[in-house]
Amino acid sequence: MITNISNCSPLGQELNLSEMAMAASIHMVCGIVFGKRYEEGGSEMKRFLQILEESEVLATSFYVSDYFPTFGLVDKISGRVKRADVMCKGMDSFYQELIDEHLDSRSVKKKMDEVEDMLAVLIKLKNDDESSSSGITWEIIKAILMDMILASAGTSPSATIWTMTALIKAPKVMEKLQHEIRSLVGQRGKVDEGRKHSLFG
Repeated sequence: MITNISNCSPLGQELNLSEMAMAASIHMVCGIVFGKRYEEGGSEMKRFLQILEESEVLATSFYVSDYFPTFGLVDKISGRVKRADVMCKGMDSFYQELIDEHLDSRSVKKKMDEVEDMLAVLIKLKNDDESSSSGITWEIIKAILMDMILASAGTSPSATIWTMTALIKAPKVMEKLQHEIRSLVGQRGKVDEGRKHSLFG
């Protein structure tokens, strides 16, 4: 994200910060949650974005039966219930594919040397837990995946956009922040991993 912004700055090109922040957030979330990184503009990234958009539509749609349960037939006639079913089945198949990839013996062997992602930890918990009575099921794992993805994929870009908007509206604060960051970073122009702690100290 920072590289793209740096490349566009000297040329004076416009850029869509919302899209860039969302792509960066998805890149991080996918790596942490299920150990995959989707290429920007790739078919898998488009599918993932479509699932995020569908879940957002599903969460914000108006259902008459939410307010008047006896009028649930209105939602069926309008097609909202069928649309919700199709969206849920699409999300379910996506999560099932991720689980199947992790269960595949070849991918498990490849990931033995790597850092475990959240899905691998959940699968390990389920396998360890099958003898006990707490009952972690595949449906619970899918629900946890959905919570982690939906809770993190939209919030980080929103926070970034709101922060940038607030800074643009307050030029003196932005100038002070720029001066502070430049004094900490120095002439490098980028924050190294080793110096990250100095920004938050």
